[in-house]
Amino acid sequence: KTGLEALDRGTLGLHKSQLAILAARPGQGKTSAAVQAAFNLACAGKKVAFVSLEMTRESLVEKMFCLENRVNSRKLMMNQLSADDNYKLGVFAKLARELPIKIIDDYCFTERELFTLVEHLEMHPDVLIIDHIQHIRTEEAKYERETLNNYIRYLKEIAMRFEIAVLCLSQINRQGDDKPTLANLKSTGALEEMADSVIILHQKKDKTVFTDTNEGMIECVMDLAKNRRGPVGYFDVLFEAYTGRFLPMSHQERIIEKENDNNWQNK
Repeated sequence: KTGLEALDRGTLGLHKSQLAILAARPGQGKTSAAVQAAFNLACAGKKVAFVSLEMTRESLVEKMFCLENRVNSRKLMMNQLSADDNYKLGVFAKLARELPIKIIDDYCFTERELFTLVEHLEMHPDVLIIDHIQHIRTEEAKYERETLNNYIRYLKEIAMRFEIAVLCLSQINRQGDDKPTLANLKSTGALEEMADSVIILHQKKDKTVFTDTNEGMIECVMDLAKNRRGPVGYFDVLFEAYTGRFLPMSHQERIIEKENDNNWQNK
Protein backbone atom coordinates (compact mmCIF):
# COMPACT_ATOMS: atom_id res chain seq x y z
CA LYS A 1 0.00 0.00 0.00
CA THR A 2 1.24 3.47 -0.93
CA GLY A 3 -0.84 5.42 1.57
CA LEU A 4 -2.48 7.27 -1.34
CA GLU A 5 -6.04 6.16 -0.76
CA ALA A 6 -7.28 6.53 -4.33
CA LEU A 7 -4.33 4.63 -5.80
CA ASP A 8 -4.56 1.88 -3.20
CA ARG A 9 -8.30 1.45 -3.76
CA GLY A 10 -7.82 1.15 -7.50
CA THR A 11 -4.71 -1.03 -7.77
CA LEU A 12 -4.50 -2.45 -4.22
CA GLY A 13 -1.11 -0.76 -3.96
CA LEU A 14 2.12 -1.47 -5.82
CA HIS A 15 2.97 -5.09 -6.59
CA LYS A 16 6.20 -7.00 -6.86
CA SER A 17 7.23 -7.91 -10.41
CA GLN A 18 4.92 -5.25 -11.87
CA LEU A 19 5.45 -1.91 -13.58
CA ALA A 20 3.13 1.01 -12.75
CA ILE A 21 3.09 4.33 -14.61
CA LEU A 22 2.06 7.63 -13.02
CA ALA A 23 1.57 10.26 -15.72
CA ALA A 24 0.64 13.94 -15.64
CA ARG A 25 1.30 17.25 -17.32
CA PRO A 26 4.11 19.38 -15.84
CA GLY A 27 3.20 21.04 -12.54
CA GLN A 28 0.25 18.74 -11.79
CA GLY A 29 1.83 17.08 -8.74
CA LYS A 30 3.18 13.74 -10.00
CA THR A 31 6.51 14.13 -8.16
CA SER A 32 4.65 15.09 -4.97
CA ALA A 33 2.49 11.97 -5.28
CA ALA A 34 5.56 9.78 -5.84
CA VAL A 35 7.39 11.34 -2.87
CA GLN A 36 4.35 10.83 -0.64
CA ALA A 37 4.13 7.19 -1.71
CA ALA A 38 7.88 6.65 -1.20
CA PHE A 39 7.78 8.14 2.29
CA ASN A 40 4.72 6.11 3.30
CA LEU A 41 6.25 2.90 1.99
CA ALA A 42 9.54 3.55 3.80
CA CYS A 43 7.68 4.30 7.04
CA ALA A 44 5.94 0.93 6.61
CA GLY A 45 9.35 -0.78 6.48
CA LYS A 46 9.58 -1.24 2.71
CA LYS A 47 13.00 -0.61 1.15
CA VAL A 48 12.64 2.13 -1.45
CA ALA A 49 15.05 3.30 -4.15
CA PHE A 50 13.99 6.69 -5.54
CA VAL A 51 15.80 7.68 -8.73
CA SER A 52 15.34 11.41 -9.29
CA LEU A 53 16.34 12.66 -12.72
CA GLU A 54 14.79 16.09 -12.16
CA MET A 55 15.28 17.18 -8.51
CA THR A 56 18.10 16.94 -5.97
CA ARG A 57 17.85 14.59 -3.01
CA GLU A 58 17.78 17.60 -0.67
CA SER A 59 14.70 18.97 -2.44
CA LEU A 60 12.95 15.61 -2.19
CA VAL A 61 13.67 15.30 1.54
CA GLU A 62 12.29 18.82 2.02
CA LYS A 63 9.13 17.70 0.20
CA MET A 64 8.84 14.72 2.53
CA PHE A 65 9.19 16.96 5.59
CA CYS A 66 6.54 19.43 4.40
CA LEU A 67 3.95 16.84 3.40
CA GLU A 68 4.44 14.76 6.56
CA ASN A 69 4.21 17.73 8.94
CA ARG A 70 1.89 19.92 6.82
CA VAL A 71 4.45 22.72 6.76
CA ASN A 72 4.24 25.45 4.14
CA SER A 73 7.04 24.72 1.67
CA ARG A 74 7.44 28.43 0.84
CA LYS A 75 8.15 29.21 4.49
CA LEU A 76 10.81 26.52 4.50
CA MET A 77 12.30 27.91 1.29
CA MET A 78 12.44 31.45 2.74
CA ASN A 79 13.72 30.26 6.14
CA GLN A 80 10.60 31.54 7.91
CA LEU A 81 9.70 28.46 9.96
CA SER A 82 8.12 28.94 13.35
CA ALA A 83 9.72 27.58 16.51
CA ASP A 84 7.26 24.68 16.41
CA ASP A 85 8.11 23.93 12.78
CA ASN A 86 11.84 24.00 13.56
CA TYR A 87 11.26 21.48 16.33
CA LYS A 88 9.35 19.27 13.86
CA LEU A 89 12.29 19.61 11.46
CA GLY A 90 14.69 18.26 14.07
CA VAL A 91 12.41 15.31 14.85
CA PHE A 92 11.97 14.61 11.15
CA ALA A 93 15.74 14.67 10.50
CA LYS A 94 16.24 11.88 13.03
CA LEU A 95 13.42 9.88 11.46
CA ALA A 96 14.73 10.39 7.92
CA ARG A 97 18.16 8.97 8.81
CA GLU A 98 16.55 5.70 9.88
CA LEU A 99 14.18 5.24 6.96
CA PRO A 100 15.02 2.44 4.48
CA ILE A 101 15.04 4.80 1.50
CA LYS A 102 17.84 5.55 -0.93
CA ILE A 103 17.52 8.70 -3.06
CA ILE A 104 19.67 8.69 -6.19
CA ASP A 105 20.02 11.99 -8.06
CA ASP A 106 23.27 11.43 -9.98
CA TYR A 107 22.73 8.17 -11.85
CA CYS A 108 20.45 6.40 -14.36
CA PHE A 109 20.35 9.18 -16.93
CA THR A 110 21.21 6.65 -19.67
CA GLU A 111 20.18 3.11 -20.58
CA ARG A 112 23.60 1.74 -19.61
CA GLU A 113 23.40 3.21 -16.11
CA LEU A 114 19.92 1.80 -15.61
CA PHE A 115 21.09 -1.64 -16.68
CA THR A 116 23.58 -1.71 -13.78
CA LEU A 117 21.44 0.08 -11.18
CA VAL A 118 20.16 -2.85 -9.14
CA GLU A 119 23.58 -4.52 -9.07
CA HIS A 120 25.18 -1.34 -7.68
CA LEU A 121 22.60 -0.70 -4.95
CA GLU A 122 23.74 -1.63 -1.47
CA MET A 123 20.23 -2.78 -0.60
CA HIS A 124 17.80 -4.90 -2.59
CA PRO A 125 14.78 -2.57 -2.84
CA ASP A 126 11.17 -3.63 -2.54
CA VAL A 127 10.14 -0.61 -4.61
CA LEU A 128 11.95 1.32 -7.36
CA ILE A 129 10.63 4.77 -8.34
CA ILE A 130 11.89 6.65 -11.44
CA ASP A 131 11.15 10.40 -11.81
CA HIS A 132 10.75 10.87 -14.71
CA ILE A 133 11.37 8.89 -17.86
CA GLN A 134 11.52 11.78 -20.33
CA HIS A 135 14.82 12.88 -18.72
CA ILE A 136 16.57 9.80 -20.09
CA ARG A 137 19.37 10.80 -22.44
CA THR A 138 19.85 9.08 -25.79
CA GLU A 139 23.07 7.20 -26.39
CA GLU A 140 25.08 7.16 -29.59
CA ALA A 141 22.87 7.73 -32.63
CA LYS A 142 19.65 6.27 -31.30
CA TYR A 143 16.36 8.04 -31.65
CA GLU A 144 14.69 9.24 -28.44
CA ARG A 145 11.72 6.92 -28.97
CA GLU A 146 13.98 3.85 -29.30
CA THR A 147 15.91 4.83 -26.17
CA LEU A 148 12.75 5.25 -24.11
CA ASN A 149 11.32 1.97 -25.42
CA ASN A 150 14.46 0.12 -24.34
CA TYR A 151 14.45 1.86 -20.95
CA ILE A 152 10.83 0.94 -20.27
CA ARG A 153 11.33 -2.67 -21.34
CA TYR A 154 14.28 -2.97 -18.98
CA LEU A 155 12.25 -1.48 -16.14
CA LYS A 156 9.71 -4.24 -16.70
CA GLU A 157 12.54 -6.78 -16.82
CA ILE A 158 13.97 -5.44 -13.54
CA ALA A 159 10.55 -5.73 -11.91
CA MET A 160 10.15 -9.36 -12.96
CA ARG A 161 13.74 -10.58 -12.53
CA PHE A 162 14.31 -9.07 -9.08
CA GLU A 163 10.67 -9.17 -7.88
CA ILE A 164 10.56 -5.40 -7.37
CA ALA A 165 7.56 -3.12 -7.61
CA VAL A 166 8.49 -0.39 -10.12
CA LEU A 167 6.74 2.99 -10.33
CA CYS A 168 7.79 5.14 -13.28
CA LEU A 169 6.68 8.75 -13.73
CA SER A 170 5.96 10.16 -17.16
CA GLN A 171 4.86 13.43 -18.70
CA ILE A 172 1.77 13.93 -20.81
CA ASN A 173 2.50 15.26 -24.29
CA ARG A 174 -0.42 17.65 -24.72
CA GLN A 175 -1.03 20.93 -22.93
CA GLY A 176 -4.40 22.47 -22.20
CA ASP A 177 -7.29 21.77 -19.88
CA ASP A 178 -8.75 18.70 -21.60
CA LYS A 179 -8.58 15.53 -19.53
CA PRO A 180 -5.59 13.49 -20.78
CA THR A 181 -5.88 9.86 -21.83
CA LEU A 182 -3.55 6.95 -22.56
CA ALA A 183 -3.10 8.33 -26.06
CA ASN A 184 -1.35 11.39 -24.58
CA LEU A 185 1.52 9.51 -22.92
CA LYS A 186 4.63 11.27 -24.15
CA SER A 187 7.24 10.03 -26.62
CA THR A 188 6.56 6.29 -26.64
CA GLY A 189 3.80 3.71 -26.93
CA ALA A 190 5.79 1.26 -24.80
CA LEU A 191 4.52 2.96 -21.64
CA GLU A 192 0.98 1.77 -22.29
CA GLU A 193 2.10 -1.56 -23.75
CA MET A 194 4.50 -2.68 -20.99
CA ALA A 195 2.78 -1.23 -17.92
CA ASP A 196 0.62 -3.35 -15.65
CA SER A 197 -1.21 -0.23 -14.51
CA VAL A 198 -1.33 3.41 -15.66
CA ILE A 199 -2.54 6.20 -13.39
CA ILE A 200 -3.13 9.59 -15.02
CA LEU A 201 -3.19 12.56 -12.66
CA HIS A 202 -5.11 15.65 -13.74
CA GLN A 203 -5.99 18.88 -11.91
CA LYS A 204 -9.51 20.07 -12.59
CA LYS A 205 -9.79 23.56 -14.02
CA ASP A 206 -10.68 26.29 -11.49
CA LYS A 207 -11.32 23.74 -8.74
CA THR A 208 -9.84 25.25 -5.60
CA VAL A 209 -12.49 23.74 -3.38
CA PHE A 210 -11.42 24.53 0.15
CA THR A 211 -9.25 27.04 1.97
CA ASP A 212 -7.11 25.80 4.83
CA THR A 213 -4.74 28.18 6.67
CA ASN A 214 -5.24 30.67 3.83
CA GLU A 215 -3.99 28.23 1.20
CA GLY A 216 -5.91 26.58 -1.63
CA MET A 217 -6.67 22.89 -1.98
CA ILE A 218 -7.00 21.80 -5.59
CA GLU A 219 -9.46 19.18 -6.74
CA CYS A 220 -7.78 16.52 -8.90
CA VAL A 221 -8.63 13.29 -10.65
CA MET A 222 -6.57 10.11 -10.43
CA ASP A 223 -7.63 8.19 -13.52
CA LEU A 224 -6.78 4.49 -13.37
CA ALA A 225 -6.67 4.19 -17.15
CA LYS A 226 -5.13 0.71 -17.31
CA ASN A 227 -5.29 -2.01 -14.69
CA ARG A 228 -4.36 -5.62 -15.37
CA ARG A 229 -5.44 -6.62 -11.86
CA GLY A 230 -8.94 -5.24 -11.96
CA PRO A 231 -11.32 -2.54 -13.19
CA VAL A 232 -10.43 0.93 -14.38
CA GLY A 233 -12.05 4.12 -13.11
CA TYR A 234 -11.71 7.61 -11.67
CA PHE A 235 -10.96 8.77 -8.14
CA ASP A 236 -11.37 12.35 -6.94
CA VAL A 237 -8.61 13.59 -4.62
CA LEU A 238 -7.48 16.87 -3.11
CA PHE A 239 -4.01 18.36 -3.60
CA GLU A 240 -2.84 20.53 -0.73
CA ALA A 241 -0.50 22.62 -2.85
CA TYR A 242 1.36 24.43 -0.08
CA THR A 243 2.52 21.15 1.50
CA GLY A 244 2.57 18.96 -1.63
CA ARG A 245 0.25 16.43 0.01
CA PHE A 246 -2.57 14.47 -1.62
CA LEU A 247 -5.66 13.80 0.48
CA PRO A 248 -8.82 11.77 -0.14
CA MET A 249 -11.82 13.86 -1.07
CA SER A 250 -13.53 12.88 2.20
CA HIS A 251 -10.70 14.65 4.06
CA GLN A 252 -12.38 17.95 3.18
CA GLU A 253 -15.40 16.96 5.24
CA ARG A 254 -13.20 15.88 8.17
CA ILE A 255 -11.43 19.25 8.20
CA ILE A 256 -14.74 21.12 8.13
CA GLU A 257 -16.07 18.96 10.97
CA LYS A 258 -12.95 19.66 13.01
CA GLU A 259 -13.28 23.40 12.41
CA ASN A 260 -16.96 23.28 13.44
CA ASP A 261 -15.97 21.49 16.65
CA ASN A 262 -13.39 24.20 17.35
CA ASN A 263 -15.94 26.95 16.70
CA TRP A 264 -18.41 25.24 19.05
CA GLN A 265 -15.74 24.93 21.76
CA ASN A 266 -14.75 28.58 21.35
CA LYS A 267 -18.36 29.63 21.76
